[in-house]
Amino acid sequence: MKFERGYGRPGTRWYRTGGEHPRSGRSTAMISRQVFDVKAGPDEYSSMGGHPVKIPQDVKNLIESGCPAHLVTLNRDGSPQVTLVWIGLDGDELVAGHLPRNRKVKNIQRDPRVAVSLEADTKSSMGLTEYVVLYGEAHIQEGGAPELLQRLAEVYIGPGVKFPPMENPPPGYVTRIRIDRIEGVGPWTGRPV
Repeated sequence: MKFERGYGRPGTRWYRTGGEHPRSGRSTAMISRQVFDVKAGPDEYSSMGGHPVKIPQDVKNLIESGCPAHLVTLNRDGSPQVTLVWIGLDGDELVAGHLPRNRKVKNIQRDPRVAVSLEADTKSSMGLTEYVVLYGEAHIQEGGAPELLQRLAEVYIGPGVKFPPMENPPPGYVTRIRIDRIEGVGPWTGRPV
């Protein structure tokens, strides 16, 4: 049997058994994967179709709190590369600054698919640590990193800090991430957990 997108309640993608998964090539069994709709309104996009998603205010608040953010990029061999980054917002894009052209910058230039994991300091009604994972596409902007890092340092280190702590830092790179899917545990999922 061929791999098919199937049926199910809104927000769930069901797949039928008896074929190969189109990307992994592995044999499929009945698979259900929850994909959270972020309650798209008339001027927003749904998280179901790979279109840009308007970031909910609860997630924006979490981002602006300076919580730890793990950026996942893909190495040339397809393995994940994970790094802790400072993130901020520019409209509905996530932004992160990097002074050198390090592995994450090179990975994004080659393959723009990324994920960012954020951990909240709150618990769900079931006692689970709340978190959000933002999936999207990134692009690299040359220059602007010192200014962005200075703005983010005020959140992550504290008011009045000078960052980067050097005179005439290199222009660096800014990662801009357009979010197209939001998953996790917390008020941003639109379901109680």
